[in-house]
Amino acid sequence: YRIMGDLSPKGTLMFVKPIETLLQMFPQQGTQLIMQVLLKILAVIMAKTEQERVTVCYLGVLARVALENAEGFLDVFRIAARMQNAPDAFLDLLALFIDIWLEKIDNMTSLQRKLSALAMCNLLPGVAVSSVSCVGLARMLPLLVTTIVGVIPDAEESRSESSLGYEDLELEELVGRSSAESQMRNLIVKDPVNKRDLREFLSTRVRDAEALAGPRLQQLMATVDPIILRTLHEPPAKR
Repeated sequence: YRIMGDLSPKGTLMFVKPIETLLQMFPQQGTQLIMQVLLKILAVIMAKTEQERVTVCYLGVLARVALENAEGFLDVFRIAARMQNAPDAFLDLLALFIDIWLEKIDNMTSLQRKLSALAMCNLLPGVAVSSVSCVGLARMLPLLVTTIVGVIPDAEESRSESSLGYEDLELEELVGRSSAESQMRNLIVKDPVNKRDLREFLSTRVRDAEALAGPRLQQLMATVDPIILRTLHEPPAKR
């Protein structure tokens, strides 16, 4: 069950890049425009039949949706659950997906890990609220926080590089080129993966989750290793 025929890992990479670009340029409309593709990507991930590199690439697409359009991300799971004639099970499906996501994060590049960690941050408020009615999500929330904190040191040490595959030198070469290339450069420069501080974003989204879930979040956060929580509140390492 593949998205575009029998794609090799290299072919998958070529297929994924323009999808990520579309989602970054048009977060709301893009998600709806390619919803059928996103549903197929989810099905492939959940089937656990693809090569590691392919699965990681597809996780990156859904991470981009979660970062840019959290409600659109949840719509993918709502629709998938309805297609399985189990509309009330969409939170359980989400919990199963997050379990796979967390399992694969160590196999990602630094940029892929930061993209996933930022996306996970963006989902924290919704996960906190939904954990009241879904045991699976209640189990996932502390693991999400632990995983995100684990990515922070690497994110703070990494050099500036684009999640769309461009490095600093290539960005400089795009200056003064065609309007399309200039647009690509602007897109890369504005990419949250390049601009957003992971530690700060996590703190912000945890506060948002506290405002929505209150004691429930405090109860779940109490199960996180105290060392992890201290790391969250430490100042960034000087470079």
